[in-house]
Amino acid sequence: MTFITSIIPTSLFLVTYFLFKRAQVGQVLYGFILPALLFKLVLTGIQGWVFIYYYGGRGDIINYFHDANRLVDLAYASPWSYLDLLWRDTFYPISGFYSGNLWEQPRAFFMVKLVSVVNLISFKNFWVASFLLSLLSFIYLWRLANQLVRLYPKTYFAALGAFLLFPSSQFWTSGYFKETIAVVALCGMLMPFLKLLEKGSLSIQDSLWQGFGLILYGYILLQLKFYYLAAFLPCLFSFVFTWYYQEKLATKTTPPGRAWLFYLVVFLILTLGATQLHRTLQLTYLIKAILYNHNMIYQQSLPEDLIHYNTFGMPGFINLNSYAYGLNVFLNSPLALFSALFRPFIGEAGDSKLKLCAALENLGICLALLYAGYWLWRKGIKFKIPAFTQSRGLVLSTALFIIILYVLLALSTPNLGSLHRYKVAGQLFLNYLLAIPFTSSWEPLLRKIGKNWRSFGLGMERPV
Repeated sequence: MTFITSIIPTSLFLVTYFLFKRAQVGQVLYGFILPALLFKLVLTGIQGWVFIYYYGGRGDIINYFHDANRLVDLAYASPWSYLDLLWRDTFYPISGFYSGNLWEQPRAFFMVKLVSVVNLISFKNFWVASFLLSLLSFIYLWRLANQLVRLYPKTYFAALGAFLLFPSSQFWTSGYFKETIAVVALCGMLMPFLKLLEKGSLSIQDSLWQGFGLILYGYILLQLKFYYLAAFLPCLFSFVFTWYYQEKLATKTTPPGRAWLFYLVVFLILTLGATQLHRTLQLTYLIKAILYNHNMIYQQSLPEDLIHYNTFGMPGFINLNSYAYGLNVFLNSPLALFSALFRPFIGEAGDSKLKLCAALENLGICLALLYAGYWLWRKGIKFKIPAFTQSRGLVLSTALFIIILYVLLALSTPNLGSLHRYKVAGQLFLNYLLAIPFTSSWEPLLRKIGKNWRSFGLGMERPV
């Protein structure tokens, strides 16, 4: 029986992989499918080992696995009850949840319901389910990387490294983490717009299909990681509307600054408009949620693991009872952004190997930012307002998304260890932007590496 329950989901994994690989023939990154997937699966195995043996079977991924199995048990006993629970959140007297009372934790419960489907088809096999979730994440990141390379061929190695080969990003978007599903939804929302940029227009059938996907992925983000959605929507649609204005409405005599002003106005309108889409995105609720999460995590964490914000000169956590808690959030935003980008420092790692790895990565981000500034200076920075272009608009929108997301996450999650994982969606795009100057400067060497990859049958389908 154990053999049967292992071979069926393993066969499903292999069939999915080979069908996906067959569908990707001719894509620009095709030769890297197997190496990149194997790299992600190895990190998935390391992730499972860390949480099972190093952490003694504790942590979110272990809790989600066992909690999802409780729903699978319900599916075995009463399939209709299981489907009813998935669809309507109907209460059933299920006990034994590792995460406490899930009916009082809607985001955690939503995640458990999603992964329970994977547990069901993997017959409650932790390793097979983890690899299936990682394969799902890989497919979406793979499609996003290929789409970006088709739009911007010179970013070939930047997209490959940032979305498919950067170790910590692959680690935190694998297995049972919420970030695995959240990144899938984020990529799913972004892909239709990148296809629109590539083709210039979409058919009615494609538009309807992509619109349905946009709603579905947006709903998943709203239920799972509404901070992601709050940062993503204004940046994405501001770019799309401004791009349409520049391509369809502006003329050759239109001043360059008008498109940027249009972007700014649309961004502000959409930011305020997005807050009315759902109660969790309203500014009052969002600020209270940030402060509530911050205060709860602050009290449960060790002082050396925390970002210590200030409220009117008083050290400690932001006081929710203060009449000016919105002002506290605003004044502490620069510290939040700095901490999300660069902390923990190497001197803050202590004896923790994981914190040391995070500190070394943050040091690399700091050096990459300095190099990017030097690269821009070498290219010649012009202080006059440039014309709005597709690439400039995307860079601005991506940078705004990273800044907003990092600030929201750092304020709501002052624990540096948790923050390092939660910011992975922004880290993917930050790595992409920072890799562009580096890969541009080292292009001759990377071309040579690319030729060596091709000699082993693993390289680029097109010239770099």
